[in-house]
Amino acid sequence: MPNAVHASDPKIDASLRHSLKDAAAFATMIGIGETYISAFALFLKASTPQIGLLASLPSLLASFVQLFSAWLGRLTGQRKMIVLIGASVQAFAWLPLALLPILFREYALPLLIAAAVVYQCGAHLSTPQWGSLMGDIVPVRRRGRFFALRTRIVSLVTFISLALGGLTLHFLSKKGHTLQGFFILFGLAMLARLVSVYHLSK
Repeated sequence: MPNAVHASDPKIDASLRHSLKDAAAFATMIGIGETYISAFALFLKASTPQIGLLASLPSLLASFVQLFSAWLGRLTGQRKMIVLIGASVQAFAWLPLALLPILFREYALPLLIAAAVVYQCGAHLSTPQWGSLMGDIVPVRRRGRFFALRTRIVSLVTFISLALGGLTLHFLSKKGHTLQGFFILFGLAMLARLVSVYHLSK
């Protein structure tokens, strides 16, 4: 992380540094996990309409959770707790997403889509409260610089983790271990999101 101070208040500065580390962990999850969900569906022999549903339905249904998140935030005032719950739901959604389609192959695609809905619901539960918190924490005069840096970190780490995930999957697929490759990628994605949860808690 850069040495530049992000805020004059040491506590706020520490929070912003944790936010950058959260960004890196979150981007790892996206690059090495979320990007390969559709590929996993193809591995499970999904049809074109099923791929379309997987790409659109989870985000569509989960978008309504943002309304619930906004209401819950106003009701409880516990923005940080809602962020942590949403991020944790997203982290642990990787377990059913990876395992249920394999354990119940007859219902593999419906279960994958259902797990993806839960995954997206966790993300959409966190998003409004995270934005509200960051708006309070990031000093106005440093806001542009800070979010530009955060965006660069997310872009770079997403690209690197995407490439490493692709290489891992390619190498294992050549040896006939494609399923194990997806398990490794999704396991690392879950671990990355749990690291993200830790930094969010700080």
